[in-house]
Amino acid sequence: MNNIGVLNVDAEAAAGWSAGLAPRAISGLTEAETAIFIAVRGAIVEQRLLPGTRLIEEELAAIYQASRMRIRRVLLALAHEGVIDLPPGRGATVACPTPDEARSVFQARRLIEVGMVEAQVGPIAPALAGVLRACCDAETEAGLVRDRARMIAASGRFHVELTRGLGNSVLVEIVSNLVGRSSLIIALFQRHPALCCRMDDHQRLLDALVAGRVKAAAGLMRAHLAAIEAGLDVAMTPTETSDLRFVLGRPDAG
Repeated sequence: MNNIGVLNVDAEAAAGWSAGLAPRAISGLTEAETAIFIAVRGAIVEQRLLPGTRLIEEELAAIYQASRMRIRRVLLALAHEGVIDLPPGRGATVACPTPDEARSVFQARRLIEVGMVEAQVGPIAPALAGVLRACCDAETEAGLVRDRARMIAASGRFHVELTRGLGNSVLVEIVSNLVGRSSLIIALFQRHPALCCRMDDHQRLLDALVAGRVKAAAGLMRAHLAAIEAGLDVAMTPTETSDLRFVLGRPDAG
């Protein structure tokens, strides 16, 4: 079936995360499959689908009124991004990162994102500043109402849009992938779930970038990522999973 009108996709979340999707991961998907991909990926990255949650083909097919073949193609694309585990002959689950993977992801982010900022020459373009300011505003608004999912989405968009605005299309794909993995890591290991990151981190980073203070901006990026990693307890293990129909489905689905 190709009825994307029934999809329970939050427009703002979908728009935000579709901007950061890895092109190679979804290049073979149809429009309907891409809509499902965006919805499921958004729920994972925003931590509404918790690590270890089973992604049952039949249930997803019923929720989205799609064939199991379409769902299977979407799951393969999500596995390509590393946000779900899809071992041969077994069902799909939301990825459950190990402590070593958590450390590796943040090490990669420091190398890439700090280096990217250090390579910047002068102030960022006004258009990019506007995009990043909108991300900061969205993050602040979400924080005021304690909407953690929105905070996570806005925070992730900030990093992806900064990468895009600095002009490296290859790094956009890589950073998008790492941001998705980071969200899973935060969901699994964060000591204080009420906080995704310090509320003013991105605004301070933006101010430095607008002023052309490259060295300061690089230091702020390094400190920002280090603070997130320092807030993780890699000894923790998942204690609960999510209900697919509650998170993704319609009340009458099935």
